[in-house]
Amino acid sequence: MNAYETNTNEMPMRFKAGAVDKLTYALQKFGDQQIHAILTFDGTFDELRLKKAFRVILDAEPRLGSKFVYHPKKPYWERRTDLDEIDYLSLIKVKDFQKQLFDFIVTPCNPEVDLPIQLRILREEKHDSLVIKTSHAVIDGGGINEFIALLGLVYQKLKVDQNYSLPINHGSRDLKQVLKRFNFFQKMFIFLKNMSSKPNWAFPWIGTKQEKPNYLLRRFPPEVFRKLKAFGKKYRATINDMLLTVFYRAIFELIKPKPSNKLVTVVTINLRSYLPNQRGESLCNLSAAAYPEVSYIPNEEFDKTLVRDEMKFRKSTAPGIGSAVFINNVFRMRFDNVVNSIRKRYLKDLKRNATHPVFTNVGLIRSKVFNFGDIKPFDGYLMTPIMKAPGFIFGVMTFNENLSISSGFYEGSYDKATFEKFFDLIEEELKAIEG
Repeated sequence: MNAYETNTNEMPMRFKAGAVDKLTYALQKFGDQQIHAILTFDGTFDELRLKKAFRVILDAEPRLGSKFVYHPKKPYWERRTDLDEIDYLSLIKVKDFQKQLFDFIVTPCNPEVDLPIQLRILREEKHDSLVIKTSHAVIDGGGINEFIALLGLVYQKLKVDQNYSLPINHGSRDLKQVLKRFNFFQKMFIFLKNMSSKPNWAFPWIGTKQEKPNYLLRRFPPEVFRKLKAFGKKYRATINDMLLTVFYRAIFELIKPKPSNKLVTVVTINLRSYLPNQRGESLCNLSAAAYPEVSYIPNEEFDKTLVRDEMKFRKSTAPGIGSAVFINNVFRMRFDNVVNSIRKRYLKDLKRNATHPVFTNVGLIRSKVFNFGDIKPFDGYLMTPIMKAPGFIFGVMTFNENLSISSGFYEGSYDKATFEKFFDLIEEELKAIEG
């Protein structure tokens, strides 16, 4: 039985903001905190039916149809009353796909003002690309996948029944739905064992201006993924281990840290893995972090750098739960005090030129997960938030076996050429792998 089958149709006007909602809102100091998913289909949508399907979901998952309200003590989500007047899905017949995609991605989405999730159909001659823009304050990468799957379901149902609707989902969007599966002593043990080391590096930056947003995206054919998989199987390493190793080796080559220095990185963890059917009670933020540390050894072979054992250690005691405990407890405090602490942390990071760079891998997505009936997606990728120095996020997604990497940045903070060099180094590492 799912959440939609058990809830009533009473629509509250206010909803509690979850701990990760508050965190991602507060982190707007470091970047735009927007995530984008792009899916290309082998046909075209019925625009009106897709728009209606989205409208059904905005009622079924009411936080998606709300705005974030800043409150110095406890911020919250407030239901919008203008959903039938605002433009939340538009169709554009494209002349220059990359330009029109770029324009949509870099347009701000302020969760205090704008609808926190928006859709755009970019229509070419024979197929549509569906672009999902979302504020990270309302949903994470795992939540976007759930949203797309639900959108496809409702889109199909409306073809048969034009009056199809869903009950309101009152399910939790808080970390407690995961943390309640651990007792107090388990949570404290995991937290203490998985405390992060102090930040000790940053991606090379040139300033702190939040101007001229940009991003890089590289795509790789299935052969690259297959080589990664074969090499990983040979050394009993996961695909994520392989990609994280590639990331570290490219960073080592780019910044040339002192030999034997251990660089600490945030690796995002999808907490849905601890839940039944690996799904949250609602479409929400359910992400936390692990903090691997990898040493720089000049001229080291790939299999020696391989982070397999380091990640096994990080996964040995419920990965992500330690940081979830920390986030959950911190955001019990008065919100403006936490925001001020994050601002002070930002200034400290700038002064010491060190932060916690983020590696996030949405994982392998099979096209069959996104079922829209008559038309099917044949390509897809994810775009990370656009970051201001010293913040940095490197994103990975594999759609079927097509691997993509992305990173967003403000050119007032970073030199584009440095990002291009880093991506070149990633590509060199991927090409050098032998299955």
